[in-house]
Amino acid sequence: PWDGAREGAAAEAKQSFWQRRPVVVVGTVALFGLLFCGVGYLAESLTHEATDDAFLYANIISIAPKVPGQVKSVPVKSNQAVKAGDLLVEIDPRDLAVQLDQKRAAAESAQANVTLFKAVVELSRTQVASAEATAKQSAAEADASQATAEKAKADLKRAEELIQNHTISAQEFDSAKAVATATEASYHAAREKAASNRAKVAEAQAQVEAAQKAFERGEAQARQAEWDVQAAELNLSYARVTAPAAGYVTKKAVESGDYIQVGQKLMALVPSDLYVTANFKETQVEHIRPSQAVRITVDTAGDRVFTGHVERMRRQRLDLRQ
Repeated sequence: PWDGAREGAAAEAKQSFWQRRPVVVVGTVALFGLLFCGVGYLAESLTHEATDDAFLYANIISIAPKVPGQVKSVPVKSNQAVKAGDLLVEIDPRDLAVQLDQKRAAAESAQANVTLFKAVVELSRTQVASAEATAKQSAAEADASQATAEKAKADLKRAEELIQNHTISAQEFDSAKAVATATEASYHAAREKAASNRAKVAEAQAQVEAAQKAFERGEAQARQAEWDVQAAELNLSYARVTAPAAGYVTKKAVESGDYIQVGQKLMALVPSDLYVTANFKETQVEHIRPSQAVRITVDTAGDRVFTGHVERMRRQRLDLRQ
């Protein structure tokens, strides 16, 4: 038995390394593993397109004030995440509040003037109506005086005929002449009064037109004053600079106590919604379509894989949204 064992060992030693059973088993497993990986890589390369010519970008929002003033507080820090509507910068609102009070007072004064002008218009219209009534009465009196004067003139003419025939006395003729003269004078006076009253009607109408124009100007000034109030209210609301969208605060360049101007860049807001612009060869884009799923890796993020989709295609360039 000892000799048989020695012979078996010697035979095994003489056997090739690659023919040994453990080596064959391990080699077979390794071969199948490599084959599986190769098939998977080949399948993915045939069904997927990849590129490392890509870069990240985002719609960065610049934050700037709409009103000047001294900064009261800055409740955010660099790289801080904020939500839409969160307070970023607060400007001292006292000057803006005073301006708003002034505009409101001006609006109240303008509205009071409108009320006054409206009352003047109504009074002027009443005066026109009164002047027209007086003018009508004066015209009627002038007509009556004219009729009386014409009758007295006719009586005087008859008296002249009668006195030539010695039918009436000189005293009666003188009386008829005096009546004719008096009624003629009364007629002229009534006619002048009627003309004066007609002029008063025209004057009252002119006053109505002037009052109406003043009323219209007052209304325009009142509307302008209301617009000024609304603008002042907006300016007061602008004292609170808030985030227009969710994102991260970057490039912060403002601190409490700073005096800032309109349009001055205070910080930037980087939304969490990022994009990837990927450049592919013309031969790679044949089967790429919008809405297709994509996998994204970033060198600085290690082995982490992000998912997204194709948003749009521009020639060889694709915009991918995470």
